[in-house]
Amino acid sequence: MSPRAPRRSRRSSPARSRPCSINPSSCCTSSSTSTTTHGSCNYRPTALFRCGNVHTRYRDAINDSLALIEPHILRAEVARVAQRLIGEFAATGSGDPIAQYARRLPVHVFVTWFGVPPGDSERIVNGIAGMFNSAEDAATAYADLVEVVTELVADRRARPRRDLTSYLLAHPADLDHDETVRQITLITCAGHDPTTDPIGNALLHMLTDARYAGSPHGGAMTAHEAIDEVLRQDPPPANLSAHYPRNDMEFHGVRLRAGQLLLVSCAAANTQSPPGLSDPGIRSGAVPIRPGRPVRTGARRNIRRCSSR
Repeated sequence: MSPRAPRRSRRSSPARSRPCSINPSSCCTSSSTSTTTHGSCNYRPTALFRCGNVHTRYRDAINDSLALIEPHILRAEVARVAQRLIGEFAATGSGDPIAQYARRLPVHVFVTWFGVPPGDSERIVNGIAGMFNSAEDAATAYADLVEVVTELVADRRARPRRDLTSYLLAHPADLDHDETVRQITLITCAGHDPTTDPIGNALLHMLTDARYAGSPHGGAMTAHEAIDEVLRQDPPPANLSAHYPRNDMEFHGVRLRAGQLLLVSCAAANTQSPPGLSDPGIRSGAVPIRPGRPVRTGARRNIRRCSSR
C-alpha cells in the first residue's frame, strides 16, 4: 500500500454521551465480551450505537483512516480480487454471480485492507456471510468474527503495519482495544450488503436487459451505467432502518407498543411521480440513460463515489 500521511484530526471531548434513542437490537446478533447489555441485545461501543461526542470520536477515527486509502490502489486491488473470484468458476461453465462473486468481493477487499492474515481470511468471509444469511447461526458467526479481529488488533498494536487496523490504532481518537475491534466489525458488516446489492443488481441488468445486448461484454452500455441506473431506481438496501419505540405511541394513526419493531423501508425517490401527475413515465429527477451519455444530475456527483464501482 502507499497511503498518504495520516491526517491529524481534532480530538473530541471524552465527555460521556448517552446511547442513541434507537434500540441497540436494531443491529442483529449478540456480541461477545466487553459489552454492556441493553435488554435482549448486547450494546457495542461503535459509531452505530452512540450519539454526540462519542459518536463523533468514533466516526472521525473511521473516516480519517479510510481516507488514507489511495483510490487508484483500491481500484487495482478490487480488480485483482474480482479476476480471482471470476477465475474460480469461469472454467466450470456455470456459476452463481451472487454467492460466488457479488457477496465475496467486498469481504475479500476488506480482508486485504485490514491486513487479516491469509489463514484467517475465510473466517472473516464466513463470519460476515453467517451474520447476514442465517438467523440461527448469526450470533455464533459474529462471535467468531470478533475473535479473529481481536487477535488481529492485538498483533497490530504490538507490530503496526501499513493497513487500516494500524491506522485506527494510531488515530488521535486513541481507541482502546475493544473500541478498535468494534469499529472494524462495524465497517466490514455495514459495508457489506450496501456494496454487494448494487453489484448484484447491476449484474442482473447487464445479463437480462436488452440494452446490454444480452452480454456484459457486448452492448453499448457499460457497467458504470448499469450501476448508475440501479442506484437511481433500486438503491440498496431496502430494509436496514429498524427502530424500537421506548414508549407506547401513535405513529400516523397506528398504535405502536414499546419495543415493537418499526421497520422503515427505503426506496428511490426517482421512481416517484411528482404530486398531481398521473403519468407514471414522469419521474422526479428522471433522466434517460443512453449509451455514451451518463446521468448528469446532482445525484450523479454522489453516485460517482459509490463503493460498488
